[in-house]
Amino acid sequence: MIQGINENIPYRGVEFHIQTEDKGMERGLIVSTLFHSGMIILEKRVSYKDLPPERQTEDGLSLLLKETHEGMRRELLSGELDERIRLFIPIEKAEKGEAALSDAEEEMIKKVREEVLPSIVRDLGVELTRDDLKGIRKAISVSSGLPPKDRYLSLYKEIFRLIQDRCDRDTYKGMVKVWTGLEKRKPEPRPVPPPRPTPSAVTHPSEPSSKELEITPEEMKQLVMRLTIPELTRVIGESLSEALYHKVFSEIHDSFYLKENAFILLADRILSSGIIRKRVSDEWRADVKTTWLKRYERVKGLKS
Repeated sequence: MIQGINENIPYRGVEFHIQTEDKGMERGLIVSTLFHSGMIILEKRVSYKDLPPERQTEDGLSLLLKETHEGMRRELLSGELDERIRLFIPIEKAEKGEAALSDAEEEMIKKVREEVLPSIVRDLGVELTRDDLKGIRKAISVSSGLPPKDRYLSLYKEIFRLIQDRCDRDTYKGMVKVWTGLEKRKPEPRPVPPPRPTPSAVTHPSEPSSKELEITPEEMKQLVMRLTIPELTRVIGESLSEALYHKVFSEIHDSFYLKENAFILLADRILSSGIIRKRVSDEWRADVKTTWLKRYERVKGLKS
């Protein structure tokens, strides 16, 4: 496996990070990813097969990795990615003298960038293309000129038109309700505490217990990371793995960790995230889940 390249690049007052990795002979891919604060702005994949057979050597692949990295760097600094970047983060105007955005347009861009786009990827599992983002940006410009009550309705209709072949209509409608505030995400229900055991039901210390590990939320988080990190880093790297853990853990209440099957539920959340699903097969996810559960059972056995 060829050593990857990581580089921080300041551009238009914002710091970006480009990570270019070799995924190894098994996957046969060079992947270059543009990040800002752990968020993926753009990802490009180049197959080993793009090289003639005589160049599929360590030196040839090393050169391909460098060329792929430089290509991403060049696109960023040349301004080719400005339109895509503006949908995620505010940057300076690409052209001097460009007209200022209206308040309505600024507001819509902020909402789409911070809430709608991440939700499309995370909740709908849709990988947005450059054409999708251009279409969304155009729709924002058009919709921002409509009366307030019609702006977002028009925008969400246009977004669905762009991605309708990749997502379910009813699921999309449900997410629109979340985006418009008509429906709030339901928090994890607090578990009902079990009844206090009667004296006759108390387990003798020498008897085996069927309870799960007694563990604090923080200890469970550390355990999840320790047992799942090997596979995640091979697929998405260390920085994205950390971002994924943070996202999963921040979305649930501490009471969640008191559930008997907390580890299984956390494993499911990690493996069903958009960033994992778009990179690996269902078979891989099933195999990895089995591996994680075996590790967890071994830990429980050691603790019992």
